[in-house]
Amino acid sequence: EETDRSVGAIIDKLKELGLQKKTLVLFISDNGGLDKYTSQRPLRGDKVTLYEGGIRVPMIASMPGKIAAGKTSVEPVSGIDFYPTICTFMGVKPTDPKKVDGEDLTKLIFSGKSLGERNLFWNFPSYNSPEDPAKCPRSVMRRGDWKIHHRYEDNGYELYNLKEDISESKDLSKTRPKILKMMRKELEASYDRFGAVKTLKPNPDYVPAP
Repeated sequence: EETDRSVGAIIDKLKELGLQKKTLVLFISDNGGLDKYTSQRPLRGDKVTLYEGGIRVPMIASMPGKIAAGKTSVEPVSGIDFYPTICTFMGVKPTDPKKVDGEDLTKLIFSGKSLGERNLFWNFPSYNSPEDPAKCPRSVMRRGDWKIHHRYEDNGYELYNLKEDISESKDLSKTRPKILKMMRKELEASYDRFGAVKTLKPNPDYVPAP
């Protein structure tokens, strides 16, 4: 409710100043909802998990006269795409183009042109609820319809086809070995590209609760 009021206040001010048709408004959530307050069904998981319920969120782009109202897209994008998109929209270059991780979304937003297949990578090498395996350290990567999970505690993998199984209920890691091998290779490349943590050493000071 508070978000709705705040965004509304910005839009109202743009209208008041006559700037709405000259302004690109981008809205995105930072994570999925928390189970005790809302439901992500049919998505699995919630906030602080890397299942779709924790990372698949809405994005809205608005610019009256430039973007058709009610138009939808299923293109996977990320918050890291905002920086290069805003740079292009403003007619400026990124400070250091080699360090830009995201993709420019202007052609997708204004012309509906697909970005093509690409890797999207999430790295969460920390604990939130140690008693919940879904909220323990892991990384995931999506490429097209395929998504791989790498669990740090047992160095195990999960593989899902999101087009056929948006609920991530059917782990295909044992039945699609070629796809798993390809996805593991791409995942390793993502670790290297971002210098991401991919292993965790046990904490010598950890004392389990009685």
